[in-house]
Amino acid sequence: MQKSKALLLIAGFYFCYFAFNGLFSPYWGLYLAELSFPAWQIGILTSLTQINRIYAPALWGWLADRSGQRQKILRLAGVMGLVFFLPLLLTHSFWPLLISVWIASFFWSSALPLVEATSMTLLAGNSGAYARLRVWGSIGFVVAALLAGYLIEAFRCWRVANGCSFRDGRAGYVFFLRARSACSG
Repeated sequence: MQKSKALLLIAGFYFCYFAFNGLFSPYWGLYLAELSFPAWQIGILTSLTQINRIYAPALWGWLADRSGQRQKILRLAGVMGLVFFLPLLLTHSFWPLLISVWIASFFWSSALPLVEATSMTLLAGNSGAYARLRVWGSIGFVVAALLAGYLIEAFRCWRVANGCSFRDGRAGYVFFLRARSACSG
C-alpha cells in the first residue's frame, strides 16, 4: 500500500511539474512582450531555463548520488526555487528578472531528474507502470496551457497566469515529498 500511495503522489508531482511548464513555457515570452521588453531581452530571458537544463540536472544528480540525500536536496532546491521565482511576481526590470530566472531555474531543474530516479527505483523497470504514471505530466501540461490561454484571453490576466504557474509548480514538490515519506515508512 505504501508503494501505491507513493506512486499516486509522484503522479501528482508530474501533473503539477508539467502544469507549471504548460503555463511558463508558452506564456512567459508573451508576458515579457506585454511588459514591452525588446526581442533580444525576451530571447535571453526565455532561454535561461533551457541553458540551465544543459548542466544543472547533472550537477544535482551527482550531488544526490554522492551524498545519498535525494529528498533533502529536492527540498532545498524546491525552497530555493520558490524564493527565486517570487521576484517574477514583483519586478518588471530586465536584470532582476534575469538573475531571478537564472537562479530559480538552476534549482528548479533538479526536480525532474531526482523524481525520475525515485520513480524508476519504485517501479523497478516496469515501463508500463511508468507510462501510466508519467502520462499525468502530459495531462497537467495540456490542462494548464489551455486553461491559462483561455483566462489570459478572456481577462487579460497576466498576473493570474504568472502567479498560478508559480504556485502549481511548487505544489509538485509537496506531492513528491509526501511520496518519499510514504516510501520511507
